[in-house]
Amino acid sequence: MSSAPKWVLITGVALILWNLGGASMFVLDMMKSPADIAALPQDQQALWAQMPAWAWAAYGVGTIGGLLAAIGIVIRKKWAAHLALLSVIAVIVNFFPAFFMSEGVDVWQPKFYVFPLVIFVIALFQLWLARKANERGWSS
Repeated sequence: MSSAPKWVLITGVALILWNLGGASMFVLDMMKSPADIAALPQDQQALWAQMPAWAWAAYGVGTIGGLLAAIGIVIRKKWAAHLALLSVIAVIVNFFPAFFMSEGVDVWQPKFYVFPLVIFVIALFQLWLARKANERGWSS
């Protein structure tokens, strides 16, 4: 295993922080009570109610898998690439119902498409970095 450049460690730590935010949001969303959901605007309540269980599972896999992949990058493990790929797939699956299977297209204004796109791009970047670390021999 060769020595990784310092930027890989710095980027990996930044990815851990980013993914901690995502995992935290997942936990907070899972802990929402019916009263919390009822306090949302009507259109968002409808989206919440229409979200299938498999999309919730993908949300958890995407966020927690992404966090574990970022940790794997920092501690230089080859399995980080596998978890990063799983996270990318889960991100796609998670956002699919909101954009294509519900009234999400009507509810989401164009500016709200930006954040899911940022999430997807960062997940792709994390996958690229994990694969690059494996290719360069920076991981074991």
